[in-house]
This record gives sequence, C-alpha cells and structure tokens, in this order.
Amino acid sequence: MNELRIPKRRTPIEIADPSGEVHRYAVFLGDLAREHAGVERVSDLLNGSEEFFPVLDPESDAIAILGKSQISVAWVEPELEELEDHAPGEECVEVEIRLVGGRRVRGRLAYGAPPGRARLVDFLNRAPSFIALVDGGRIALVNKRRIFSVAQVQG
Repeated sequence: MNELRIPKRRTPIEIADPSGEVHRYAVFLGDLAREHAGVERVSDLLNGSEEFFPVLDPESDAIAILGKSQISVAWVEPELEELEDHAPGEECVEVEIRLVGGRRVRGRLAYGAPPGRARLVDFLNRAPSFIALVDGGRIALVNKRRIFSVAQVQG
C-alpha cells in the first residue's frame, strides 16, 4: 500500500508543564510552512489551529500527544526559530514574565506595533498564543494563557 507522506524534520524541544517540570521531546516539523516562506518553525506548530500535537520521547521512543493549553514555555535553539534582529519601528524590551505556578522567564521581547499602539499591553492583547522571547542563548515560546504578569526590566 502506498501512503502519501509529508516530509517532516525531527526537532528537539524542552517544554515546561504547569507545575514547572521540564520535559525533553522531539516534535515533527514540515519542510514547508503554511503561513510564510521557508520551513515550519516550532512557533508555527504552537500557534497553529490544532489543539493537540504528537511528540517523541527521545529516551523511550514513545509517542505522546500534548495539549498546547497546558504548555507554559517551550524552549528551542535560536536557529530553529530564525528570529531576526528587531526591525526599524519595532519595540525591543527586556521583560520578566511570571507564569501561573511561579516559574519566571526573563529575556528580550521584540514586537512590531502600529502607530499609536506601541504599548507592551497592546502587543500582548493582539499577539499569537505563544510569544517569542530571547532567553539567554535560546528562544522561549511563552504561552500567553499561562502568564500571570509581565514586567519591563530596566537597564
């Protein structure tokens, strides 16, 4: 039997659940993204319309199905997200995000804003479900539904 298969790339990811426990998995990303030119990114998967997605436990080779709403943060290597340096007209701020459950994530957040709507609160209210934060040497994809507070860090 011939099956049509979409080529996928196995991509490492770390995920924090609501309790703060961190799990290592691999996700499967397409060679082509639906919403932009280039390959599918972890942010495309997390911000997509499907609520559940498969992951592979690299230690046991077992497949599990995760619910996006229960992911607090997903960390990926920067080359997997292909984030560009912020463009002219974008705000770039250092923030500390406190998540439900107590975990804190700190890093640089760059966001575009229409004229007159450059406030951080405006961005958070219109941004996709998972926002990208440069957290040290990695990208933290933070689930907005799991955020308790966001504070801008000075200096």
